[in-house]
Amino acid sequence: MKILNISVKANTIFPKGIDIPFETFDGVRKNNSNHNFFMQAYKIKPSMYSQVLIGLIGLNATGKTSALELISLALRIVVDDDVLSQEVLTKILDKFLSHDNKLELAIKFTHKTKVFLLESVITKNHDKYEFADEVLKQAKLSDYNAKNGVEQFSVLTNRKQVLTENKYFRKDCSIVTTIHEFNECFISNLRWVNNNQALWTGHIDSELVECFDSGIDQVYIDNNQEVPTAKVKFKYDQTESIKSTQDLKDLLSSGTIKGLSMLPGVMKVLKSGGYYIVDELENHFNKKIIDFVMSLFTDSRSNPHGACLIFSTHYPEILDFISRKDDIFVCLRDFDNALTINRFSNFECVNRNDVLKSNIILKNLISGTAPRLKHLNAAREYITNYVIGASSL
Repeated sequence: MKILNISVKANTIFPKGIDIPFETFDGVRKNNSNHNFFMQAYKIKPSMYSQVLIGLIGLNATGKTSALELISLALRIVVDDDVLSQEVLTKILDKFLSHDNKLELAIKFTHKTKVFLLESVITKNHDKYEFADEVLKQAKLSDYNAKNGVEQFSVLTNRKQVLTENKYFRKDCSIVTTIHEFNECFISNLRWVNNNQALWTGHIDSELVECFDSGIDQVYIDNNQEVPTAKVKFKYDQTESIKSTQDLKDLLSSGTIKGLSMLPGVMKVLKSGGYYIVDELENHFNKKIIDFVMSLFTDSRSNPHGACLIFSTHYPEILDFISRKDDIFVCLRDFDNALTINRFSNFECVNRNDVLKSNIILKNLISGTAPRLKHLNAAREYITNYVIGASSL
């Protein structure tokens, strides 16, 4: 199974809606400067590829996390068969339906020899979220062409039909569960982005530990006790320190904790060809580590099934690790202060191949991607006046 597109209609947070294509738009051409196993995108069929990296870039408060939450919602529905009453989905829906009476989304994906289009309407009824309406359409993968639009799809089933056949079908369960059981894995760090915790169980192999801290020999977490404990053995003096998992930060750096929490999940996603969402990828990580994590998804040896890393970042330099331009999305506030998301390659200034992606962002060649100079200067003047005693807090 491969996701081809996730779109959400206009809502309070995104007044113009959002559209995130997972299918490549630009051509996929071999670049002789890359190694033989380098993979720009995953081949589904001739002339049809899905992205292995999807990056969201933008200033603070431009909707990056909100967009990842909507992507997460869609993936949990289609990939994980999650029901809307699950806490993680309820929290997302609380955010988007606090001002709107419905949330409409469309998810296009492949499964075996078919392409499916799931159109869902989610509402709140007596403090519970449910699918008010759904339609599931299909087309042959062999005949499918993204440029042909929805005309090639025929209706497979709808929510009314499913309820007619099974009157006990759950209101918070999508009709997509009636057609498949996917083997792909979906993992997200959205719940932990502001609360860096050790999320693994048992022994972490030294090859992974040394990637983040070469001075540590072993790290082990025991969750069988009433209070989970962590055991850390250091290489040079072979001493062991035992702490509760909450106090592990006293022994390990934040980057080591985040890295050792991420990599086991990344490995599961790579093995299944699934999806990994990470908000603020740059948090706690050395730039080389970020390059390493991203390269796991662009190497056909470590990513033979076309798994996809979906991330947000505030740091434009990370974009220079990405070879493509159609897998980057720019989050902006428009002139009406509304949040928008646009594909990086759609901007005219991106057509220049001699300019680094990071420079396009940092130099504000796409208006709204760098802080306004007048705001920075005003803040500088305010701070200076406070420091010299000309003003007070």
